[in-house]
Amino acid sequence: VSRRALLEEERQAVAAEVRKSIVPGAVITGRVASGRDFGAFVDLGGGVQGLLHVSEMGWSRVSDTSQVVTPGETITVKVLRVDDDGQKIALGLKQLTGDPWVTVPSTYAVGQVRTGRVTRLADFGAFVELEPGVEGLAHVSTFAPTRRSDDWTRSVAVGTTAAFEILSLDLEKKRIGVALVP
Repeated sequence: VSRRALLEEERQAVAAEVRKSIVPGAVITGRVASGRDFGAFVDLGGGVQGLLHVSEMGWSRVSDTSQVVTPGETITVKVLRVDDDGQKIALGLKQLTGDPWVTVPSTYAVGQVRTGRVTRLADFGAFVELEPGVEGLAHVSTFAPTRRSDDWTRSVAVGTTAAFEILSLDLEKKRIGVALVP
């Protein structure tokens, strides 16, 4: 009888017991084992790890996992999915906080002018954070004619705070169209 085999059997028994308590919807505590570009692995105990994907870390876009979690930190997460054989566990952090889009219908209206911060640029426009977790898109076609050239991105740099008019609200798709106020 091998000691290694015995220890492996014990480890598997402990992991199986831990997996029984990990069901979708459960709120559990774990320790951040490591961070990657795509998310963080969370040790849930008994050698069982789950993945906290970067898209589930916050309502706003998270570009660096170290802004939200650090290895060794103890965090509380919600179990989102467990695959059939229990080997892959999807975790969420943002589900434990309120969805900022719940207040959008009562807070925003077409025609309003709001202050926003440009968070990122794309070929088709600029993404503008109106409040944490609520972004609008200033499409390139909404910029003044002098800004529509290929260098329109120079006039709206990432980090710029400016006034934006709300052009459209699509609550179902969680989209807001905005235009820079001259």
